[in-house]
Parts: sequence; C-alpha cells; structure tokens
Amino acid sequence: MTDTNTNRTDDRTGEQITFPEGQSHGVTVHVQLNDDNDLYNKLVDAQRRLNNERGENATSNNPHYLGDIDASWTDGMDELGFFSTGVQYGHETRSGSFTQYYAQVLNLYDDVSDGQIANNPAKRRLEVHKRSHGLVYKDGNEYSWPGGWITGHQHEGTYLKIQCSYVDNPGNAIANAFELLEASGLLKSHELQSVKRPITETVRFSGLESHHRVDNLHEHDAIETLRDSARLISSEGDGRIHGDIEKGHHQIYGVETTNIHALGFDSTVEWTYRGDSYKSEIDKHYLKCYRHKNAELFGQTDPRAHPKIEAKAHGGYPGPAWNAVKEHLDAILNAHTADWAGIPETGLVEDKYHDGPEQPTTITVSPTEYRVNLKDYFASDGLKKDIIEILVNNRTKSAHDILYTIIRLGRPVTYAELKDETGLTKRTIRKWVKEIEELGVVEREFSGQMFVRMSDFVRDHLRGFLEAMKPTGDVKRAIRRRKHERINSRQTDSSATDGPTVAMTDGGTDRRPKLPTDSETPSMAGDGDHATHEPITSDPPPD
Repeated sequence: MTDTNTNRTDDRTGEQITFPEGQSHGVTVHVQLNDDNDLYNKLVDAQRRLNNERGENATSNNPHYLGDIDASWTDGMDELGFFSTGVQYGHETRSGSFTQYYAQVLNLYDDVSDGQIANNPAKRRLEVHKRSHGLVYKDGNEYSWPGGWITGHQHEGTYLKIQCSYVDNPGNAIANAFELLEASGLLKSHELQSVKRPITETVRFSGLESHHRVDNLHEHDAIETLRDSARLISSEGDGRIHGDIEKGHHQIYGVETTNIHALGFDSTVEWTYRGDSYKSEIDKHYLKCYRHKNAELFGQTDPRAHPKIEAKAHGGYPGPAWNAVKEHLDAILNAHTADWAGIPETGLVEDKYHDGPEQPTTITVSPTEYRVNLKDYFASDGLKKDIIEILVNNRTKSAHDILYTIIRLGRPVTYAELKDETGLTKRTIRKWVKEIEELGVVEREFSGQMFVRMSDFVRDHLRGFLEAMKPTGDVKRAIRRRKHERINSRQTDSSATDGPTVAMTDGGTDRRPKLPTDSETPSMAGDGDHATHEPITSDPPPD
C-alpha cells in the first residue's frame, strides 16, 4: 500500500481521489410496521404492568430492568432497560380533553439501578411510537407524519425510531432493533414474528455521518483545512462556526452550512430503486474535527488519543438513498482529509470500527473550484506590504517554508526542527528568522537552545497567504519536494570535483568554478535551494 493513495486524474468536474472510505457513524433510522400498531400496544400494556408491579413509573434514569443482553454489535454483557417518555401527540376524548401518548423505549445500561447508560460507541436506542389517524397535538390540531416516499401514502402501524452508530445500512439497524425486542422478553416468539413486517417505503434515515480517525500529528492540518472551508462558506454569508464542548467529546472545530456549493460540491444525490431513478437535495451539512473529552489521558497507541474528522448530512432520506448519501459524504470527507489537508493513508488511525489505512478504498471527486475560490478569497484580503514582498521576492521559497512550518507546528520551534522540516541549512534559517523577526512576525527566545515562536494572532492572520492561496495538502507536498531538492543539491555539490558543471534544481546548470566545501570554508554554505554560491552578507541571500 502506498503512503498516500491519492491517484488523481483531472477531468471536467474535479480530481479523482482513491482513498479509504469513511466509516459511517451516527445515524437515526426510521421505519413503520404493517402491524396495525400491535407492537406498540403490547409494549404499552407491558409498561403499565411493570409500573404497577413496581409501584412507580420507570424513567430514563430509573428504567425497568429486563435482564442482561450480549448484543451482537457490542462486546460483553449489558443490562437492558425499559421505560416510557412523553411525546407531543395524543388523542382527544369525547369530552374534549387531551390524553398524551408515550413512546416506549429500550436502551442498554451499564447499571440499570444507577441509570448509567452503557458506554458503547456502537449505540442502539429504540423508541416505539403509535401511528394512526386521529392523532392530535395538545392544541387539537391534527398530528401528521411522513407518507411513503414512493406513493406518498400515509401508513398506519407501529413506528420504530432507531438511534444508532456504526451501521452499514438501514436494514442492519432494523435487525438490531428486533434483537433488542427479542432480548426484552416482553413479547412471545410468535407475537414478535407477527410484527416483523417493515413497510419498505417508510424506511428512512436521517443525520448520517461519515468519518476518519486521524493521527494527532495531522490534527492541525485537519483543523486548518476546515477553517479554509469555513472562510469560503462564510464569504457567501452562510456558515455557523462551532468550537465549543459537546457532550461526550471535545469539539475542536466545526462548521455548519447550507452552502456546500461554495466548496465546489453538488448537494444533489441520485440513486435508483427497482429500475426507477430518484434524487434528493441535501440542504445542510456539518463538518467537524473533534476528539474524546479525555484524549490527553490516553497513550498514543490508544485510538481515543487521536481526533476524528467528520462530515454529516442533515435531513431525512429514503432507505435506498443510503449509498448515494454516504458516497457524497465520503467525497467531502476525503477532499478535506487526503487532498486539501494532505493527510496520507498512513495518517489514518485504526480503531474498533475503522480499519485505518486498511479501510476499503473508494474513488471520489475533489472539486477543482475549491482552489480557485480559495485563491480568490485570499487575494481579496490585505496583508502587510513588507511580508508580501518577502514572500513574493523569495524565489526559493525559503521564508515561505520557514514561516509555514512555524505556523503548522503551532508551537515554539527550534532551528534543528526547521532544518529537518524544510531541508534548509541553519545559516539560511538564521538569516530569514532575523529578517522576519524585524518585521514583528516572529520572535526568538533562548531556553537551553534557541526557539522561534509566533503569536496566535499573527499565525491566524498569515496562514492563508503563506499557503500561497492553496490548500494545506498542496503546500505540504510542495515543501516536501523542495526539502528533497535542497538536500540532493547539497549532496551533489559536496561530491563534485573542482570545475565541473553543477546541476541546479530548476533545471539549469552552474558553470562557475566549484567553490570550497563547507569544511574548507564554513561561511560558504548555501541554503540548499539551488547550487549557486553567493558571497556572505548581512542580508538574506538573494534568491
């Protein structure tokens, strides 16, 4: 397997990327049963009986204990809890009063007595509702629900709402729901079999997510790529940026948008079912990078120490549209991961549900418009003239690569690290650091050795320009290429004898006499960007 399996072919709509597919994450699956609400009614009767036996009504924090379950989608035993929760609909009595209905809920617990819900990444929470004509809201207005996505007919029958994660299709979620019902023991075997009749055109899913887990060495690149996308989205007046703490994990950065087209993606998905073609519009997307709330407590070999990057499609879609929506999310995910952030396959992290670099690959399209739009965005913004002049006039990209490395690492950086990242000599690094320090862009501090640091304000302001108005992945690849060219050029120089023609990295040759090596005249060491040697001055070497 290659280091980064991003085999791209330019075409009219974008660049093809072959990269591991994302793993489906959170999703809610919806389905109605052709059972005349028999399942719902039986569970309501069971809830009443258990409440009466116990002398109190069960709640989510104090459910009825139905026994242990070794669910097929989790490891080990969990406790099965049963309770009811109020819903917004009910029925109106003859006297005109409103009787509220309740959804019947099955969920897994670590300990039912403490109300501690099982800490299973692959969750399954089953809500069972009633669907029949005559349902009303508390104000007396008719309660409605979606009709079948093929006929538009509004079916009656028990409605299952399955909140789950790490499922491969809606059928998988529905099968797991019946596994919960079977383990509950609330229905006899023949009763359960009689209600296992899903109405195909009522199968829907909503909030599908697709994600990669990436090594935390690439966390900064993932975040900054999302920031670039947020800039393009917000430039059109839409896009809500998030950076807060969410329950169960720490959100690092996220953006919610109805303008995915600003990144070059088409929000229309198409699929076929039984020979007929259908399409849906994904009105809203949510892109985020987040980590476990206790990530810092885990060792680097623990997947939970590493962040996830995720793409989510808001809204509900027919069951057969699953693959189309998933492929659409993978296109967005892989563009932000493999192409624009420059994260290689080896930068993916394996966990229980994601195979990391071994995840099956998929071919998606990365929009070419992204680079054009990003360039236009940054070109429209202002920056200090002296900084632009350094970047533009520095033909060898030395200042660019030094500054970008400091920005990417996001912490004080030593000269040795800058040399390792860019391939430049320490002499060249010292000269350019001195030059940009005089402009107030960086500052040096000594603590055992010399460090170069940059404030967060300057980092955020300069980053886009230092990328030369290109995505992070493009810049990283270009710096790696220049690094190898610089190192190879110095190795060529040191092995050459006096007077021969010296190859240059720009394709030209240096036909001047060979100057002494570094060991003979230390001050003659070049910056490695090309094989020419200029006299030493107090100013940065001309490019």
